[in-house]
Amino acid sequence: SNGIETRSTQILLSAEKPFTEESKWGATLAYTHTHAKQNRDINEHYAFDEVNIGQYPFILSNSAPEHRFVGTFSYALPWDFLVGAKLTVASPIPGNTISCLPGGFSFNNGAPCTAVGVEPSGGGYQSLDLQVTKNFNIFDKADAYLRLDLLNVTNHDNLVDYQYSSTRPDGIVDSARFNPNGNITGTPFTMRVTVGAKF
Repeated sequence: SNGIETRSTQILLSAEKPFTEESKWGATLAYTHTHAKQNRDINEHYAFDEVNIGQYPFILSNSAPEHRFVGTFSYALPWDFLVGAKLTVASPIPGNTISCLPGGFSFNNGAPCTAVGVEPSGGGYQSLDLQVTKNFNIFDKADAYLRLDLLNVTNHDNLVDYQYSSTRPDGIVDSARFNPNGNITGTPFTMRVTVGAKF
């Protein structure tokens, strides 16, 4: 009875136009809505602070954003060039922390602290990636390609470190924002060149 309990409801809406040699283009659109709760930080695999897992409150999950959209597009150009783009946008992932009552006060279960889940104000994830690929045929014996990727073209800072605060009289954490000087997820603007061959 010391495992973590999770609850999640998801809705996925998607559309796809497959790439074909005739049309020379393809695209996908996908939107996911996630309502997730759990009774511990998703990074904590066990719960030993209470007698059983039922004593932990369910809080907003820090495992997935509530809203996430991913769109892709590809187009074939003359001379075996292929260009593509991918846009990912997501709402901020809630933060999970432990918050304690001041002055030695306790909750109904006798514990002075409790787990809380807070959705940060502002922030969120976004990344626009572009690529162009040139395909080669070598004497009908092998296929090769040269690919240029531009990752996170807008150089968006996808922050992941939280700063918690409280507006409640009892001091329990109820708000959060991202640390503007904290760590990021993904990558800053990056240019990558790849060469490959198939025999």
